[in-house]
Amino acid sequence: MNDIEKALESLKENVEKCKEYAEISKRPNSSWISTQELAISALEQQLTDTWIPLTERLPDKNGTYLVTVKNLTGYTKTDKKVFECSYCFGDWSFKGWEDNAVIAWQSLPTEYKEDTNAKA
Repeated sequence: MNDIEKALESLKENVEKCKEYAEISKRPNSSWISTQELAISALEQQLTDTWIPLTERLPDKNGTYLVTVKNLTGYTKTDKKVFECSYCFGDWSFKGWEDNAVIAWQSLPTEYKEDTNAKA
């Protein structure tokens, strides 16, 4: 577990304890909880926007990921490119890319959502 994951775990535990306390004491502390939830969100975004080498770990679940691949055809120049690729049951599916190997991966970015409350 890296430092960001440790911080996330700690923040999430603190938020849950604070919510429990607020419920028992009937004293909401929504501004503190909101601040902590913003920090959690920012740290989670950092985790998903980071390239993770395969030597470090594989994805936790099946899905579609961005991957960096290394060409294995034996050319003197090795290109590294980024592709969208599926990961399923411990294997990457390339559909015809047998000469490439995944060397790093990251989660897909979140989709853009237009702010409907923004003033024009």
